[in-house]
Amino acid sequence: LTFFDVWTALAFDHFTRKAVDASVIEVGMGGRLDSTNVITPAVSVITSIGIDHSDKLGKTSSEIAYEKAGIIKQGVPVVSAPQEPAVQRVLEEEAEKVGTRLLVVGRDVKWKKEKNGISYCGSKWSFDDISVPLEGSMQLINAAVAMTALETLASEGYPVDPDSARNGIETVRWPGRLESVSTNPDIVLDGACNPAAMRMITEFLLSRSPRDKTVAVAAMCCDKEVTEVLEILGNAASRFIVTQIKNPRAMSARELAEQSPDTVEVTIEPEPLRAVEKAISMAGRDGLVIITGSLYLVGDVMKKYGKDTIENIFT
Repeated sequence: LTFFDVWTALAFDHFTRKAVDASVIEVGMGGRLDSTNVITPAVSVITSIGIDHSDKLGKTSSEIAYEKAGIIKQGVPVVSAPQEPAVQRVLEEEAEKVGTRLLVVGRDVKWKKEKNGISYCGSKWSFDDISVPLEGSMQLINAAVAMTALETLASEGYPVDPDSARNGIETVRWPGRLESVSTNPDIVLDGACNPAAMRMITEFLLSRSPRDKTVAVAAMCCDKEVTEVLEILGNAASRFIVTQIKNPRAMSARELAEQSPDTVEVTIEPEPLRAVEKAISMAGRDGLVIITGSLYLVGDVMKKYGKDTIENIFT
């Protein structure tokens, strides 16, 4: 058994003991062969698919989409975020094989960006102004996907009403995802570790701070698309402090420095909290520090800001 197999079994046991009304189960990797895929869900949800874990899931987006589509089950509705055409074809084919309904956000369900969030128009539900408190343009798409999943559950007879769905989105918290933890300089945490996620992060960073005022603290696992991820991050940060997480899959700070783009000034600091202190000093009071590349790194840094328990994380 892997660590994740045991963790998944413990989670299912805990949910059973607590008699939860509903649980949201996220796959660990892929879907088809994932430990979580022993369940039959009420609705399956597939968010935007990018290249990640390519050593195990496949080298192309179509191959990865096939693994992700493994959560599609007969008689269970599927909600998908907008996808590139090759990915969309795979999802359509797999849904057709088992004879289930695939709802694509943006095609079967309409949404639009508004000043503080989104408007939404589904099969029965319609909202003009849902506020989305999470930072980043990708969270608007995620909000539309979540609303579609909730509306789908309601249509299947589950006790989900529109006002509760809206309230859930408007009050959502997501620690470690474009989370601001300090000011002067601004310090932002995000666990982005693949190219698609990092593109969204750089878009956000460039909207908040000039590249020459942004310092990135980065650590990554060696099974990621390290060179490409750091190349993308370098578009929004002119200086990197590369560090190392406590994980068997961690890439060393020195190796990260070697894979960093030539357009970035790189400092090596293997100890994560010292790396953060150096970044704060470099950025100055009017700069921005982004701590990214791994949720393990984000978790370590959260402790520095007093977020070391579930209670503290959500306060």
